[in-house]
Amino acid sequence: MDLFSDSSMGAAWARLRSDGRAVGQWVEQREAIELVAPLTLILLLLYPGVLPETRAGLQLGAVAGFLYRPLRRVPAYWWALAALMGLYCVLTWHDADNHKYLITYWCVAVGLACRADDTEQALRVNGRLLVGLCFLLAVGWKLRTPDFLTGEYYQHAMLTDDRITRAAQLLAGMDASTFNANQMAISNLKAYSSALDRVALDGPAVVRRLSIGMVAWTLAIESAIIGSFLWPGRSRWAALGRDLSLLTFAATTYALANVGGFAWILLIMGVAQVRPERARWRLAYLAVLGLVILYQIGPMALLVSWVG
Repeated sequence: MDLFSDSSMGAAWARLRSDGRAVGQWVEQREAIELVAPLTLILLLLYPGVLPETRAGLQLGAVAGFLYRPLRRVPAYWWALAALMGLYCVLTWHDADNHKYLITYWCVAVGLACRADDTEQALRVNGRLLVGLCFLLAVGWKLRTPDFLTGEYYQHAMLTDDRITRAAQLLAGMDASTFNANQMAISNLKAYSSALDRVALDGPAVVRRLSIGMVAWTLAIESAIIGSFLWPGRSRWAALGRDLSLLTFAATTYALANVGGFAWILLIMGVAQVRPERARWRLAYLAVLGLVILYQIGPMALLVSWVG
């Protein structure tokens, strides 16, 4: 018997399509809180931060929300999670990632939405405003920072930051040994006994040109997100602009930047702001979230290794 006959393959494909449609319909028919709450709890499980004082509390709290579903609609539950993440940000203020602050704000927002008369509407408004204001502040910082506008920020990050160096490896052909040498140079500069006041970083010349292109793309796509998410109207074109700009940003940025937590929280808020009549766009956000996960653990990592 041929297990790979046309009939068996056709049946398998038909079943896969049927299951896919069923999942799609389920996602489209859910209330927003039924999607964003578990996604946020998964985020807290995966990215609770390294501080032991808050890590255990966040993970236990997230597990409690999975085991006892009514908790997900209790405002105080979300505010407790926000307090723990906020405490993490306070205790690690000197190096806490930006998305940890955004997760804190989002947990507060979900709690407020659970307390509102119309939870779905509150989630949509909070999701839109948090995304729009987040990028407004980000672009504002970039425009007033000369090192960013000249490309020096991206250039330095690609040569020394393990979250961004993937771009230099994939697009500029920089090998891992060059990155390691730059890391060693930075360590020597920071050493307590060091008498150095500067070190030279090595890297391909194309990194400089690449950094200028990244500056232009970043300002363009982030400005598009600001304009669409903070636009006061409710037109179909404004909604389309929101979804396309944020999805494009996530799909392109996190292919090169290894900052999975930021991608998760932005896409979760993207799901939250989708109106019921456009519920199919939730599937696009979930698909890009799956793509980001692949970037972190699958094809993109393998591609970096192969190029290196």
